[in-house]
Amino acid sequence: MASGFFAILDDIAGLMDDVALTTKVATGKTAGILGDDLAVNAEKATGYLSSRELPVLWSITKGSFLNKIIIIPVAILLNVFLPVAIKVILVLGGFYLAYEGVEKIVAFLFHRSKHGKETSGANESNEKEKVKSAIRTDFILSLEIVIISLGTVLDKALPVQIFTVTIVAILATIGVYGIVAVIVRMDDAGRQLIQQFKNKGFFSAVGRLLIVALPFIIKILGVVGTLALILVSGGIFIHNIEFLHNLLPQFPLIIRELLFGLVGGLLTIGITTSGRKVFSLLKSFTKRLSLLLGLVYLVSCTVPDKASLQVMNETRKQRKSPLMVKAYRSGKLTRDKLELRINNSFSYESNVTGTQKLVFYAGTFTKNGDTLALKFQDNYKDSLWTGNAIMDTANNKITILASNSAYNKEMIIVRSKKQ
Repeated sequence: MASGFFAILDDIAGLMDDVALTTKVATGKTAGILGDDLAVNAEKATGYLSSRELPVLWSITKGSFLNKIIIIPVAILLNVFLPVAIKVILVLGGFYLAYEGVEKIVAFLFHRSKHGKETSGANESNEKEKVKSAIRTDFILSLEIVIISLGTVLDKALPVQIFTVTIVAILATIGVYGIVAVIVRMDDAGRQLIQQFKNKGFFSAVGRLLIVALPFIIKILGVVGTLALILVSGGIFIHNIEFLHNLLPQFPLIIRELLFGLVGGLLTIGITTSGRKVFSLLKSFTKRLSLLLGLVYLVSCTVPDKASLQVMNETRKQRKSPLMVKAYRSGKLTRDKLELRINNSFSYESNVTGTQKLVFYAGTFTKNGDTLALKFQDNYKDSLWTGNAIMDTANNKITILASNSAYNKEMIIVRSKKQ
């Protein structure tokens, strides 16, 4: 029993030795991308109000950990079952990094705007968008770190692969964002030194140097971070696209990475810009088409037919008489209006049953108690109507009777004047 327990401990110790060795090798292999990661993320984490720097950095750090929690299991599974997918994801990520880098250059050259020293991150929505952008960029860089570290342990057992990649990912996140936190708080450290040594001596001079140097370091990080985005993307293209891997071999690798990164970024900007314009045109066209169809539909609903126009013209004079009763009915598919006038004329607008075509009726009426006898102009009426209506003054309603009671039109009296 005891021997079995010690055997397990021996296996664990052996596994830890293997993990330590492979982690050291993987860390060395990812050192270059970690340097680029540091430059990129330092640039992404600067430019905020002093009070917002650490909260923003913490948000990005949490996003980075979440990225790696997602990437590590997916990368290991894809490496086992679908290795080609890793290359595709890396290349797509490379285009995103190239786009980010080249867009900054284009914005600097052609869309420069003046901002206050401490206000570029003041807007809350802008801050959230910058954090999201930083986390997206970190996702691509984290993916490359995981793939490179995984590539160093492909011949090892699965537990060694998992532990190695996880440890490298954790060290990378803590190391990169820890250094970034130190950089963005340099000025605070400088003020602490000046206060502690009462603005005298060597350490106070160091504090003043830290305060003065921070703006220059941030500007340098902006330039280096942008350059790193382009170089990293170019490196992804070279190592994962066979054609580019063998293209221009006479040039140094860094020149090729810069060139391919710039070209990839320009292509992505061109495609996204064209896509936005096409989408905007389609959106505008769709909006105009919808408006036009709506107008056509509205016109088709409200323009009377030929017979209705004839009735409207023939009864124009008698419809100038003052109103006695006005009633409405408005439904989802219908709109009806009845007007009774002092000269015993009436007009009635109704949508034809089953369609949206407006039909106009007019004529004269006689009242016998609660019953109205409607005499239509030139006897023009739809076979649907009986020519009778019921006025329910107690409930403030008028109902025009149809030959089929299901089509009776009950309207609410909205205006009534006694004769």
